[in-house]
Amino acid sequence: SSGQNVIGSFGMGNGIDDVFVCQRNTGNNNVFAKDTFNPQSPRSNNIDSNQNGLVMISSSFSGGRISCSFTRTIEAGNPGQDRQLNESVFILLAAGSERGAANVGLTLRHDITRGAAAGAVVLTPTPTPEVQALGSFPSGCERSACTVYAQWSSVPSDSSVLMFELEGSATGWVAMGLSADQVMGGNGIDDVFVCQRDTGNNNVFAKDTFNPQNQSPRSNNIDSNQNGLVMISSSFSGGRISCSFTRTIEAGNPGQDRQLNESVFILLAAGSERGAANVGLTLRHDLIRGAAAGAVVLTEGGSPEVGCADNPLVRVHGEARIVTNIAVRYYNQLGNILRRQKH
Repeated sequence: SSGQNVIGSFGMGNGIDDVFVCQRNTGNNNVFAKDTFNPQSPRSNNIDSNQNGLVMISSSFSGGRISCSFTRTIEAGNPGQDRQLNESVFILLAAGSERGAANVGLTLRHDITRGAAAGAVVLTPTPTPEVQALGSFPSGCERSACTVYAQWSSVPSDSSVLMFELEGSATGWVAMGLSADQVMGGNGIDDVFVCQRDTGNNNVFAKDTFNPQNQSPRSNNIDSNQNGLVMISSSFSGGRISCSFTRTIEAGNPGQDRQLNESVFILLAAGSERGAANVGLTLRHDLIRGAAAGAVVLTEGGSPEVGCADNPLVRVHGEARIVTNIAVRYYNQLGNILRRQKH
């Protein structure tokens, strides 16, 4: 850029943007770094009340390009103006032609370029924690043999969270729902964790969504914020999507999340739609869907059995029983969840 280069990051949902700026001086070619923020409303860019926590290392303006390097403390130096660097954020990039001073915010909005990441990241390394497996679904299925597979574990180093591992044969997304019943968006909200492939590449991100209760038409919506969910790892390889993440046991978004220590039915689904991190799923499970035959309390352990569909009968442990048309529609194709498991 021939002007300023702005690097910003912000958390999903409402809140301030913490914006790091490399800016060319008004009177010469010197470049300085400064810490600014965008308030939630109205839109503007303001200089932080102090620059505590930011230390510039080097800077240059050469060949029409601005660059600078700096350190910033992981902890927020200016609460209400900075973001913690160990929380989940989207990254924004922008550039503008305005040269300026170090003691004010930016007055010219990105007239050269701007852009945003499709998925949220945690800037600090997130090591995979030591875990103790509590359960999995489908029960008794080797994960590589399952069309869709979910496992949940306790984290001895942090009793406030559970760790989830979710994977499946899909080109767009795989999802795990926690429901009050075996019906999507039925009697109560469904808390839905999604591992989704990015619209523009093979990157996979995790996001927290929900299905509203008894809504017609049924829909899937992004949570108002992603508080409580931290992605650990993800991949798309060999036609399979996978990701692991932790989620707080307590509901981060009441009315959109479920407590992880309450009795729930597990729903699994997969779809071909690639998407963005800041919206819900718009394409319903066109690859596979299924539900556990019984409820489970995730924090207490245990792996629920699978109900397999043979329209108009559902076989559970080889026992045939008549079910309602709603259950039959929901369980239809459920046998495909296990590619090798015998019913």
